[in-house]
Amino acid sequence: MIDQNLWIVKTVSDEDRAYKSIEGYNDTTKSTYNYDDSVPNHRQLKVGDVIIIVNKIKILGFAKVESIATEKGLKIRRKCPHCGATNYDARLHKSPLYRCNRGHEFDEPIEETVDSIKFKAEYPSTFIEPSRDFSISEIRPYYKRNYNRNLSIQALDVKFLEEIFPAMSRQFFVRNSYPGPDESAELLPIATENPYQLSNVDERAIINSQIKARRGQRAFRMKLMTRYGERCMVTGCKIKDILEAAHISPYRGVKDNNIHNGLILRSDVHTLFDLDLIGIEPDRLEVKIADTLKGSSYDKYDGVALQCGHSIQPSTDALRARWQSFQRRKESSP
Repeated sequence: MIDQNLWIVKTVSDEDRAYKSIEGYNDTTKSTYNYDDSVPNHRQLKVGDVIIIVNKIKILGFAKVESIATEKGLKIRRKCPHCGATNYDARLHKSPLYRCNRGHEFDEPIEETVDSIKFKAEYPSTFIEPSRDFSISEIRPYYKRNYNRNLSIQALDVKFLEEIFPAMSRQFFVRNSYPGPDESAELLPIATENPYQLSNVDERAIINSQIKARRGQRAFRMKLMTRYGERCMVTGCKIKDILEAAHISPYRGVKDNNIHNGLILRSDVHTLFDLDLIGIEPDRLEVKIADTLKGSSYDKYDGVALQCGHSIQPSTDALRARWQSFQRRKESSP
């Protein structure tokens, strides 16, 4: 978790904003977050930081910032005509229409055009919707500083994800590392690999009578990324830190570290694939999700095509055997 921070970023639509002292930021919740140099913490938010996007009521999603674009521009700032305060609320049933945080009431704010540096944090490949509704009121104990409803970007203790959304914590904060006896081995040219032969013979070394070593995992991951690209083959996620090498036919020995027996998957998708909650139809290379995932954020991947070229597809035999395992799991589920 070095050099990574966790932030709450609040997005509010024009219709929902209680006060309109500045123009809206035109956020696209699932891919971009916009702010400017008037927003506290605008310089602290960095590429690689994890953000939790919220509105006034609940969490909308989680993401890892992939890039931040900046540009100079102008913006309209609206202020209380009595004291110049920029924080004021619209009053729905009283007149005058507005009341500032210093108690002044008025119908028309004064406007000024000021220079501005605009920021756009982008995360199109890492956004994940929450699996359940979660009220922002439940986040308050985890703010690093006291909660302030007027701040759009606020620092959060990483314990929030560790304790409430541990899967998100593992996905966004844990760097993948696969040490092994041959982790520094040079990569073999892809053309020298023999076709993958499906086998049920278990060749794994037993360590302390319990742990089965995964030898060569790092080299296996690197070869798969060379073959398929540095992206999740299901979601398209390009954050290398959370991409893992997944075995189609379960690992039983070094022979299974064959590039035809592997996929590059985002860490959470890898887990679901290992649990046979996500399957890949071997003939059409179509992703399917188990019934237990229906209605979740994984719905959008049901029926999508596995991201690989026609000439570099994984082993059909391995996919077919794994598909049968997925089907058996599906049939046995209540």
